Amino acid sequence: GQACLSTTVVIPSSIAGTTIMSLNTYSLSSKGFTSVVVPSTVTSVGDYALFNNRITQATFQGDPATVGANVLMNNPVQTLTYAGSTYTSANSPIDESCFVFNSATGVISGFTRADPATVKATGEACMGLSLVVPAEIGGAMVTEISGGFQNIGLTSVEIPSTITKVSSYAFTGN
Repeated sequence: GQACLSTTVVIPSSIAGTTIMSLNTYSLSSKGFTSVVVPSTVTSVGDYALFNNRITQATFQGDPATVGANVLMNNPVQTLTYAGSTYTSANSPIDESCFVFNSATGVISGFTRADPATVKATGEACMGLSLVVPAEIGGAMVTEISGGFQNIGLTSVEIPSTITKVSSYAFTGN
């Protein structure tokens, strides 16, 4: 086979007459892509399918029936188009629903920024570039940040005084 030198990937709807219907788990992760277009023929996207690239623009032309977790994690996505709707930092702010939070322990362990599964479920993309970590989520105090904000292009972070611990890698690559 030939090496792919482009950082833009447009997944074809078919190859040699065979319809492309899924992106498997980790299938296009860590490839250095900066832009991706997923055709409407794709009905299933696996966990971490596009994880850890440099994707700033992601387009899902359809609405896959199954969307895994963390599909675009560790990517500085600036524009996400999903099933005809476009999300940017200007029209999709960060709110409490964007955090993966354990109310019993007070730990934020993740963030659903530009996550197709979240967009599919809630219609929110959490694309803001300025992060204000809340002191409480759903009435429970936030005391720790264990991760989830790596390589997503944040321009500022405000952490409340309730936070007593932040992991050393929580905000790397911003």
